[in-house]
Amino acid sequence: MFEGNTTVCPSLLRAALLIVFVMCLMAIGSINAKTQQSDDVGALNQQATQLYGAGKYAEYTDIVQHALALAERQFGPNHTNVATELYLLGKLHRVQGRYAEANLFARQKSGVNQEINESS
Repeated sequence: MFEGNTTVCPSLLRAALLIVFVMCLMAIGSINAKTQQSDDVGALNQQATQLYGAGKYAEYTDIVQHALALAERQFGPNHTNVATELYLLGKLHRVQGRYAEANLFARQKSGVNQEINESS
């Protein structure tokens, strides 16, 4: 197919290797993020805290809602982890001026806390 001298330009080879390396790092980061999201409420809350601090409220909401569902599955509906997730959702809604929704989360959190106190 190719006749004659078929040497590869060193700078082109370095660029291609760099692209492959960056793509591998991105794939590893994506796998780690999916693993972290799967089953660790504490890790999800740490991620949510970072997103909240960065002002990425939509992503924060997704993570906290995931953590809430996970906490309910792992610990049941009347657990302090569930109350924490409800608090975090309410906090965001208050900051955004969505007071009716924030109050809804606050009422839900109060109900969970009351159930916890009654069962203690």
